[in-house]
Amino acid sequence: MKKRILLIPIILAAALILAFLLYTGIYYHADSTALAALNSDEKVSVKRRNYGWFFDGPSQENVLVFYPGAKVEETAYAPLLHDLARQGMDVCLVKMPLRLAIFGENKADKAEEIRHYDKCYIGGHSLGGAIAADYAAQSDRELEGVILLASYPVRQLKDKTSLLNIYGSEDGIVNMDKVSNVKKYVRGQYQEHIIEGGNHAYYGNYGKQRGDYQAKISRKEQQEETVKAILSYIENPADPKENADSKASKQEAQEETATTRDERKETEKQEELDKKMRINEIMELDAGTILTEEDLKGLDDSKLFCAKKISDEVFARMEGISFGEGCTTRREDLRYQRLLHTGFDGETHIGEMVCHREIARDLLDIFMELYKEEYPIEKILLVDEYGGDDELSMEDNNSSCFNFRPVSGTDHLSNHAYGCAVDINPLYNPYITSSGYTPVNAGDYVDREAENPYKIDEDDLCFRLFTEKGFSWGGNWNSVKDYQHFEKE
Repeated sequence: MKKRILLIPIILAAALILAFLLYTGIYYHADSTALAALNSDEKVSVKRRNYGWFFDGPSQENVLVFYPGAKVEETAYAPLLHDLARQGMDVCLVKMPLRLAIFGENKADKAEEIRHYDKCYIGGHSLGGAIAADYAAQSDRELEGVILLASYPVRQLKDKTSLLNIYGSEDGIVNMDKVSNVKKYVRGQYQEHIIEGGNHAYYGNYGKQRGDYQAKISRKEQQEETVKAILSYIENPADPKENADSKASKQEAQEETATTRDERKETEKQEELDKKMRINEIMELDAGTILTEEDLKGLDDSKLFCAKKISDEVFARMEGISFGEGCTTRREDLRYQRLLHTGFDGETHIGEMVCHREIARDLLDIFMELYKEEYPIEKILLVDEYGGDDELSMEDNNSSCFNFRPVSGTDHLSNHAYGCAVDINPLYNPYITSSGYTPVNAGDYVDREAENPYKIDEDDLCFRLFTEKGFSWGGNWNSVKDYQHFEKE
C-alpha cells in the first residue's frame, strides 16, 4: 500500500512533465519568407550565433536585442529584423529555451556584439517584450531604451530608460488595457505608436495566431511601419507629443470653434458616403477587371470581399451549365463571392466564385489573406465562362469552386459538385494519375521537383491557409495527385 501511495506523486509529476513538453512542442513555425530573410545580402550580413542570430547592417551606433513572442520560432521575425538592420539598426535575435522567453530573461548577456555599439536597446514581441522590459528594469547593463511590440512591462523601468510602445488597432491577443497604460512604468522619455489596421501576429511571419483579429493591412505594410516607428524613435527618443509643434497643434485644436467641428464632421460624413458609392461601383464591375491604386485609394479592401445568396442574375449564368440538369445541390445552399486577388501581372483583379455556404466565410478569410500577402492567382472566374468545361477552365489556369460534375474518369460526384472544393492555379498544379495528367497543356509542371514559381507544396502560403481552415489537399492523396485541389467534407 505504501509503495502505491509513493507512486502517485511520481505519476502526477510525470504527467505534468509530459503535458508541459506537449504544450511547448506545439508552436508557430517560421514560413518560407522568414527563412529566406536569414540569407545575407549586399547590405546585411546574417550570422548564426550561439544565442541565436545577428543581423549586421551598416549601423555602427545602434543595436537591438530582440526577444521573440511565446511559442513562436525566433526566425519568424527575420523579415522585420533584416529590414531594420538594412535601414540603420543592427539586431541580435535571441533564441529562447522551449521558445518561451521566461526561461531566458538574461540571454541578452550572451549577445557579445552589443559591446561594440554606442547605444544598445532591448525589446521584443508579446511575452518576449515583457521579459525584455523586465531585464531592462533589473540588469546592471546600461541600455538606451526598450522597444515593445504588442507588449507591456510588469515593473518600473529605470529613471533614464526610454520606451517605445508599438501596437496594432486590430490586436486580438494582447491585453489592450495594460498596453494603453504602459506609460506609468516609464520615468524616462516615452513614445507610443499605434499601427492602424495592424494585428498581433503580423510583426512576424508565422501565419495567423489563434484568437487574433483579422488585420486590415498586409503583413509587409505592418512590418514596414514598425521599422519606420523604431527608426524615428532612436533618432528622437523624446515624446513627440511634448515638442513645440505638438503643443501648438493642441492649442489650435482647443481653439477650434463649434462651427469648424461641424464642418469637419460633415466633410467626413460626405467622404464616407463617397467611399460607399465607390465600393458599390466596383462591386458592379465584371470579374477579371483590373483595379488601379487610384480606384482603391482610401477604401477598406475588406469591404470588397463578400458572399451573397445566388441572385437571379447570377443563376441565369449558371443554369444549365455549372448548375446543370439533375443538379442535387440546392441553389439556396450556394453563395456567390466577390473578392480581390493579385494577378500574375502584379495588378489587383476582381474575382468571383460560387461555393457552398458552409465554407463561404473560410474562403473569404483565405482569399483576403492571400490578397494582402500579394499571393499570385492568375484568374478567378466562374467555370460557366468556359461553358462548364473543367478542362478548358484548367487549361486557362482559372481558379474555381462549384461545378456540378463527377470526378474525372468516374461516375462519382466530385466535391466541386457540392461547392466544397477549390482549385488554385490548376495549370501549374495539375491533376496527375498513373495514366496521364490534366490539363493537357500542363506537361511542363508535372515534375514537382522542377522550378515552378506558382507551385503549391507544403511550404506554400496557400497550402497553409487552406489546411489551417480544415481543408485537405489533393497533393497528399495516394493513388492520384491533385496539386491544385483543396476540399472540405
